[in-house]
Amino acid sequence: MLGGSNYHALSEVIYQNIRESIINCRYKSGQRLLLKKISDEMGVSITPVRESLKKLEKDGLVKLVPNNGAMVIDLGIRDVIELYDLRRQLECLAIELLADNISKKLIDKLGDICDKDENCLREDNLNLHVEYNNKFHELLIKSAQSKRLVKFYNEISGQLSILAGKTAKIPGQAKKSLTEHIEIVKALDKKNTELAKKIIFNHIQGTKEDILKKVKDVLKKREIDLNIKIDKII
Repeated sequence: MLGGSNYHALSEVIYQNIRESIINCRYKSGQRLLLKKISDEMGVSITPVRESLKKLEKDGLVKLVPNNGAMVIDLGIRDVIELYDLRRQLECLAIELLADNISKKLIDKLGDICDKDENCLREDNLNLHVEYNNKFHELLIKSAQSKRLVKFYNEISGQLSILAGKTAKIPGQAKKSLTEHIEIVKALDKKNTELAKKIIFNHIQGTKEDILKKVKDVLKKREIDLNIKIDKII
């Protein structure tokens, strides 16, 4: 029988595996997640899988349905708009709070993430690109040193990760994202937080607009049905 620390470690591995499978679209939006099937695939008992799904529900990545197991969330265009609008405000605030706390260590960490991301794109590894993209934004939020800001961001970070995985598939989007990240780092290195805030505002707003343009192009309509699911578009 597993001891407490070993069991906790196993549960974390299971949680991370399922989370990555959702973000990388191995588990599709709206897909039912069957306890027995997942436990068999991972060679573990049902209990830690069930606990992982409960944790993923708190992350906003799955929905637990009474008597029907769990389902991967199915984001609609309305969700996209709300999530990116919230992200834009939170990350602009993070830049403001960073004003007096921009250190060489932070700049080096952000630069290192960009370097690794650039290598991923050279190798056309979009899954790893998404991982470094998320790390970049999470580091900005955490470096603002605001517990409440981190808490609010964490509540939407899982769903943002799903969207990052989807937007990376839009031609040119991954390269554009990296270029803008590098511009943010350069502005912060010069301690020009106003410029950094402007870049990150346009960065997030631009991604949202790129998604909405993709929706219009696919549907061939000027007006967008806000309830349509993002999986039908990207």
